Amino acid sequence: MSLSVSVSVARPRCSHLGTFRGKLPFGIKPTGKVIEEPPQTASLTFNAAGQVEGYTMGYVMDRMVGNTNGLGGVFGLMWALGAPLPAPEGHPWSPSLQLRLVNSGVWLLQDPLPGLGTQNAFTT
Repeated sequence: MSLSVSVSVARPRCSHLGTFRGKLPFGIKPTGKVIEEPPQTASLTFNAAGQVEGYTMGYVMDRMVGNTNGLGGVFGLMWALGAPLPAPEGHPWSPSLQLRLVNSGVWLLQDPLPGLGTQNAFTT
């Protein structure tokens, strides 16, 4: 048995004033940009003995906030600096073709012919 608890909400904000290198094979020269990431949450997972088994962070709660195109953590930082990570996760989310098709068919759930009984299909 394990228990997961949300432990924090953060909205990182920083200014890029020095060369950013980290473990990169190249450095990113100072841009002076102010980077505002969207609000993110973190959580801890505990086992039955009360020990921490896992720690997660960087789950974006509102991708419309900030200037990182909805990316959080290092993904948002690198995107804002103009050096996105070379993986799909390092780029802003965009809906798949399948999701766009489903969303465009919302009209199918509406009552096309009033009086034929479909208006009560989802009542409780």
